[in-house]
Amino acid sequence: MARTPRPFEEDDEQQLRDLHGQGFGRDQIARLLDRSSYTITVHAEKLGLAVLITSVVDTGLFLIMAKTSGVVGAV
Repeated sequence: MARTPRPFEEDDEQQLRDLHGQGFGRDQIARLLDRSSYTITVHAEKLGLAVLITSVVDTGLFLIMAKTSGVVGAV
């Protein structure tokens, strides 16, 4: 079943900026915001952010970064 797209709003943009600033990569941000990697790429470009494209994510590092940024519940 296809998902119904939901708008990428101001608070989504702010979360994207914050997570980018903390060093999270595109795929990590996509997981945390429950968005596709493509969506993150499109909106990062619109915001002038260069996101690190991660094809293989070190899960341990991801969990540590999520915990230290306070977004553990999203993982």
